Amino acid sequence: VDMEKLRKIKTSLKNDRNLKRSGNAIKRGWKKLPSATETYMREKVPVVGWLPNYDLKWIASDAIAGSAMGMMLIPQAITYATLAGIPIQNGIQSTWIPSLIYCIMGTSKDLSTGPTSLTGILTNFVIMDYRADKRRIPPTFLGAGVAIAVGLMSLFLGLLNMGWILDFASLPILVGFMLTASLIAVQGQLAPLLGVIGVGNDFLSQPKEILQHIDTAEPATIAMGISTIIILAILQTVDQKLGKKNFIIHLVASSRYLFVLTIMTIISYLINRNRDRPLWAIAGQQGNGFQTSGGPSFGISLLVLRQAMPVFLATIVQHLALAKSFSRRHGYDVNPSQELTYLGVSNIASGLLGGMPVSAEISRTAVNEASDVKSPLSGIFTTIVVLLGLQVAKDAVFYIPSATIAGMIIVAAGGTMPDFKIVISHWKGSFIDFLSCQIVVQGAFLASLDTGVLAGAFFMVGYTMLRSLFERADPVTSAELDVKFGVSETKRGVVVQDGVKILQMRDDVYYINAKRIMKSVFMRAGEDYKRITNMYPEARLWCEPRWGMDDRASLTRSQSNLRVLILDFTRVGFVDLTTLTYLEELKAAVRTYANEGNEVELRFVGLSAPVKLRFDRVGWKLVDGAAPAGGDGQDGDRYFENMRAAVETPIIGRNHTYSELNFEFGDIRKDAVGVSERYVGF
Repeated sequence: VDMEKLRKIKTSLKNDRNLKRSGNAIKRGWKKLPSATETYMREKVPVVGWLPNYDLKWIASDAIAGSAMGMMLIPQAITYATLAGIPIQNGIQSTWIPSLIYCIMGTSKDLSTGPTSLTGILTNFVIMDYRADKRRIPPTFLGAGVAIAVGLMSLFLGLLNMGWILDFASLPILVGFMLTASLIAVQGQLAPLLGVIGVGNDFLSQPKEILQHIDTAEPATIAMGISTIIILAILQTVDQKLGKKNFIIHLVASSRYLFVLTIMTIISYLINRNRDRPLWAIAGQQGNGFQTSGGPSFGISLLVLRQAMPVFLATIVQHLALAKSFSRRHGYDVNPSQELTYLGVSNIASGLLGGMPVSAEISRTAVNEASDVKSPLSGIFTTIVVLLGLQVAKDAVFYIPSATIAGMIIVAAGGTMPDFKIVISHWKGSFIDFLSCQIVVQGAFLASLDTGVLAGAFFMVGYTMLRSLFERADPVTSAELDVKFGVSETKRGVVVQDGVKILQMRDDVYYINAKRIMKSVFMRAGEDYKRITNMYPEARLWCEPRWGMDDRASLTRSQSNLRVLILDFTRVGFVDLTTLTYLEELKAAVRTYANEGNEVELRFVGLSAPVKLRFDRVGWKLVDGAAPAGGDGQDGDRYFENMRAAVETPIIGRNHTYSELNFEFGDIRKDAVGVSERYVGF
């Protein structure tokens, strides 16, 4: 009896489907382990991928942008160290190492990392808590301990590739973040621009406090700040009008932030070096050069691990939101998991040197972008300038006028502010998306930026769950049968011609999965076609490969190119503004699969009434492909009730010349496999 039971158990385990699948997964994973390990390691050191494709023509732009960042970092580090309640020298330790590490590990060309006001304030909360408990731990060690604790938590998430947490921030949430961050950055610089003292960091109380202390304003400081803004505005206008015609003008104008900062610092140094009291507010005090103070033991880092949690959340939210926002502005992708890994390494390094927590910061990032930075290589120049500034010009760098820094931040941050039309489009397109944006804005104003983003993300997660909870079934009428089930009919016995790609959405598309799905569409759409990324050096991004003569020749010889992309939305019952934004970007991206001079026509199949209404509300032009006129594919994107009509309808090119697509009916038994390969779902 016992043997019989054992035999049954053995048979049951042998035939268990879950165990079989687990075993097969382990075998496949083991076979792919070497290649997967190599890919993983290359992802953790991105410089290995982009440095061989670096164009030496970019080095001037990177040097200018990096130098501007270096000159800004020192006075900002002094300010943020004061906010954190740690010695100034410890704040300075956090200025040079993050930029150097980002050159090796970063995936964004625009981000400028280092000490920030938010991490400074939150670090001060931890220090004050320990002071209240009368624990005898020096602020120097506490600040560095918080940095290491933040680094350990970030590194843990990054090494596990958990950057997908950024997907919980929809595009309206990011718009709210950028809008609020820009406003906070601009308003926060009004006091130093005017030379007003006694103004706190609370956004809502700042205007009142500025008015209360307006009598402390200094005319010389105001003159320095206003002059900075005027000169920057003039140089920007000159660059727009004359920069393309004259290289020297473009070089000076594009390096306007570094140019203005250098000139104003020289003027300030010459005027104030022998004065007991500076004529205007300056950024800091006399420096002692580069000194390392050493960090705390890991025991202190573990001791403050729980108290460092708010600093950690603020750091990753601010850094990842800025990375995603600026990457969208310039058309490249960031790797959130790698950014978390970078935050881990840089914060641990900063803490071991005795520094404070570091992250990306809106004001410096805005100036970096405006300085026409080309790649993360600018971080090397930032490090060089910081170290030189602390050693060679340690006296001069502390004479940087505070009003000049304030004016630069106001101009740069103002330029990153989203167009108000985007907020209006949220209102017209989706009230829920509009509400999530406003939750971020109000939460940031009332509490902090990270609180606003987290509140918006939790709101959207809650809404998504409730919408799924109250989902209901809809009846299908006889007239709708062809619409609902036409896809299955069309797949049988149909051979789709070259130049046409059909892709099917399997479920609702919204902010959590929109980017991933659209990226999948883009990759699947180009499986049979060679992509034309920016062929010309002036348009190429640092993360894109070079194009040689052989690549251009192969494109010229290519006879097959993508002409029609058909997206089947039959199974999609809901889309949001994030989906439509990424879909608009997809339209532009798939053109890189067409030969030069051609367009890729986008066709939709099976749009439900709620989905079509969402398109209409945002002003997306859709043309009924089955109407008598049939649409021309240029007045708007054509939509069809079933797949058969979408495939049969001829293409109309730019000059309204018709090109028939052959809709072949073959033997179902012979052609079924080939058809299923063409009809790719994901």
